[in-house]
Amino acid sequence: MKPREADSNRGAATSPGTDQTPGSIFWREGVTPVPPGTATQFITRLVGRLYLVASQWTERLTARVRGPARPVRPAGSMRILAVGPFYSENWVAAHLHALGRTPEVQAITVITPEAYRPLPGVRYHIPPAWLRRLCGMSVARACSALRLVFSERPDVVIGYHAPWNGVVSLLAGRLGKCRTAYFSVGGPAEIIGGGLYSEHALFRRIGKEIPDLERRFLALIDRFDSIITMGSGSAQWFRSAGISASIWPMGASVDGSAFSLNSASTGGTEKTWDFVTVARLAPIKRLDLLIRAVAELRDQGEARKAVIVGDGADRSRLETLLEETRLAGSVELAGFQSNVESWLERSRLFVMTSASEGLPLAIIEAMLCGLPVVAPAVGDIPDLIVDGRNGFLFEPGDVGSCVEALRRAQAVGDTGAMGRIAREHALAYTIEGRVPLWSEWLASQRVADTA
Repeated sequence: MKPREADSNRGAATSPGTDQTPGSIFWREGVTPVPPGTATQFITRLVGRLYLVASQWTERLTARVRGPARPVRPAGSMRILAVGPFYSENWVAAHLHALGRTPEVQAITVITPEAYRPLPGVRYHIPPAWLRRLCGMSVARACSALRLVFSERPDVVIGYHAPWNGVVSLLAGRLGKCRTAYFSVGGPAEIIGGGLYSEHALFRRIGKEIPDLERRFLALIDRFDSIITMGSGSAQWFRSAGISASIWPMGASVDGSAFSLNSASTGGTEKTWDFVTVARLAPIKRLDLLIRAVAELRDQGEARKAVIVGDGADRSRLETLLEETRLAGSVELAGFQSNVESWLERSRLFVMTSASEGLPLAIIEAMLCGLPVVAPAVGDIPDLIVDGRNGFLFEPGDVGSCVEALRRAQAVGDTGAMGRIAREHALAYTIEGRVPLWSEWLASQRVADTA
């Protein structure tokens, strides 16, 4: 029996209503899939269909092979296997640090291409180099997961992202008679249209929505014992899509000790920029929206300065846009920076313009520094921003709405009080704030044994 469904508002702020029904424009707005050529489109659709067939057989297989799950170990000795694309040590820390700090967990084994910095309770498993060279990291990760469920006998297998890792973790968990959890890092964008709006290298190139693939993804996800989402918006979407599995809005976590309420909110440091954003330079982040908003403010007699911290493939396009809008001296592309806090404390407002988001860690970090936030009402962002109290929300993809939100924020004048409220709200998303929620979820896994 599945544990009782978690409260969708846990840790979430009251937010304005948004349309989050399956397939809603709320999750598509401004998210443009890669337009493939004819040959590429044919190949990707064929591979997508083959994946669909494989998913169908996997679903049938996992329904047959599981049998009764093994009893979960007592608190303090639970073992977890994490299967996902843990690209960097920051990715590992954001998703596993709080979980590893819970008193219930003895060890988390995560499959990574290299050993990252030590974290409490986290052990890195690196697939053999020859296997990675021969098959690639994705296949090597799958082989390692299937072996580890028998050699380490974890209590829970967590799969991050639906395509591939979700299927692998579900199959591994069923074969090993473990409990299974799907962590929806990317939210509904991983699923809608068969992954067309995601950042998956294959599925965002299928060229058009494939409803049958979307339904199969959802059918597979519903076979997990638990669904873990970044926030309440994603949780609501999965419920409206017909998911019956237990849903837990958790999100990732931030090391609160690295971001203090300092001069960003007290005014102790001279402010170089009016607006700051920290983001990967990619089309889905819609950083062009920020540039156009600054240009519109300038054209209306309000000269503002902004800095974009981060790097990525979209840099050249943004540089061209800065030249076209004659903003090269007003908007700075700072590139990758290791000390993000120093950039935050020299800015007045944090701005995010993404077309699609889960629960952005960049916003949490800015709030911990005492910065009010201007962001689109998309994804799970409304969990973080209470409009007019700790920040301002605008319509995703709408330059005019963004400009209006920026004006509202600037009209506040002294944002110190708003910044302190922002920090208090963000503390729930630190490692210390997330540990009790992870403990509650782990306790539900043990309760299920006696249900």
